[in-house]
Amino acid sequence: MGFRYETHLHTCEGSACASASGAEMARAYKELGYTGIFVTDHFFNGNTAVPLCLPWRERLERFREMQKELAPGPGRRPAA
Repeated sequence: MGFRYETHLHTCEGSACASASGAEMARAYKELGYTGIFVTDHFFNGNTAVPLCLPWRERLERFREMQKELAPGPGRRPAA
């Protein structure tokens, strides 16, 4: 039995070029029979979903806030 991985995937949580969340992508690739995914979001000096004009600490805080909003909470299941 082989393994099948997506090795370059961007999510809307971190990359401005993506339109789907990590949870959506994990579900989609699982349905397609993939073993796993490697998330390669832009955050440092790139096409980030967090504005580059913000001070560094604020950029990090905004990214953390986005992750908290999308993390599974009580009664919510992880994507994969």
